[in-house]
Amino acid sequence: MSGDNFAAQSYDAYRRIMAAVPEKFKTETGLGGMLFFAGRRTERALPLLVAANISGCGSLVVAENAERGKEALRDGVVDFLVSSLDEALRILKNEIRKKQPTSVALTASYAEVMAEMIERGVQPDLVDLELEGVGEFLELGARTLPESGAIPKQALIFAHGTAPELARVDAFWRERFLAENLVSERWQRLSARYLGRLAQGLRVYGYVPEFADEKVAALKEYIQKESLDVTVELSR
Repeated sequence: MSGDNFAAQSYDAYRRIMAAVPEKFKTETGLGGMLFFAGRRTERALPLLVAANISGCGSLVVAENAERGKEALRDGVVDFLVSSLDEALRILKNEIRKKQPTSVALTASYAEVMAEMIERGVQPDLVDLELEGVGEFLELGARTLPESGAIPKQALIFAHGTAPELARVDAFWRERFLAENLVSERWQRLSARYLGRLAQGLRVYGYVPEFADEKVAALKEYIQKESLDVTVELSR
């Protein structure tokens, strides 16, 4: 998957997570204090895990293949790789109590993890509706993420450059366009950290389609004025 596609999927996942529980968002901690269960470690789960970290959630994913779990750890998609639910819960409970984001991959059988979670009363706050066997979580009050088509569409603006120059572009974008949009400001402030090496040298900005062209023009004007080696592309 290209860096642009991964960043775009992560941004979409972030917006879906935030749309699932908008009343829970806090300026300082985002969705800190909530547990997101991402199911199996699949390609679909990776942007969800990145988005959950950016949102402030604690998140758990099951890596049935140990090598795939190690790969997610190397890529920075998860923060911890453990081999038992006890270990995973110790980490998650501590960070969730502090309302700090963290993501844990558990190397185990998905069916066995699901059975143990249900037996022990481990109740996620958020789940992806496409996960297998989450019916009991839903019955006990877990929220599901809305589909992409159920949230307002945004045009995506991709900026490519070096980390120092992109940091300046980020600062311009936040100051100029995000002063009153705290959900989008959180994405812009934290996304580079959690996207990690899967989207190096890249930023993605979202904006309502009807105003995207003028935002791109303002961004390009700033880049030219500051003589930055940054390229910008708009995708609708």
